[in-house]
Amino acid sequence: MCRLFALTAVLLLSVGCSGTDNTAPASASVPATDATSQMVGKWGFEGEVALIVSKADGRIVVFAPENDTWRMEITDAKVDGDTVAFVQKNFLHSGESHPFNGVACETAVRLVDSETMEMTMTTAHSPKPDSELLLRID
Repeated sequence: MCRLFALTAVLLLSVGCSGTDNTAPASASVPATDATSQMVGKWGFEGEVALIVSKADGRIVVFAPENDTWRMEITDAKVDGDTVAFVQKNFLHSGESHPFNGVACETAVRLVDSETMEMTMTTAHSPKPDSELLLRID
């Protein structure tokens, strides 16, 4: 299991389930700026792609690829300086009940340098944010 997903799982377990609406889009976009345009690429953790950032029509699109078990959805993206913040929810493909299913996670990403992105995740119920470093994957 990807360590980033494990971090998300720990966050989601600590706050419980906040719903199971799985109709939101899988990606969200924000206006492209000089800072956000540098984020374009695939970002991963231990060799697995965790986040994809692309640019189209003057906008930055943030997308989380799904895996065999989970589908990730990203909504409510916004730019704050050199940071892109969004809400990420994870849904089981099977539709089974699970404490992680549908839990909203406030997520923010920013570049540390051209090859490293910091991803910080938190919820309203979590006392402090948790961060991981993602590496650019070519």
